[in-house]
Amino acid sequence: MELFKDATGVVEGRTVEWNVENKRFILKSSLEGMAYNYEISEKKLTLVMDNGRTETYLKSKNNKSKNSESTNSENQIKRLP
Repeated sequence: MELFKDATGVVEGRTVEWNVENKRFILKSSLEGMAYNYEISEKKLTLVMDNGRTETYLKSKNNKSKNSESTNSENQIKRLP
């Protein structure tokens, strides 16, 4: 998952829009939308689904965009196992 400052991103190769609304983290793509409870710290984002399952992502610097050969300084978050 890559989240950019302009409220767009890439999840599993699909372009998404993201925002926080009513204390929920919202991800929207052309195929679906998801809303999560979330916890965030300086380097970690934990998404909590309605069924209680969690996914935790760790922030890291991404020096090369997945979608192009150009370098960038956007942040990428990687899912922890």
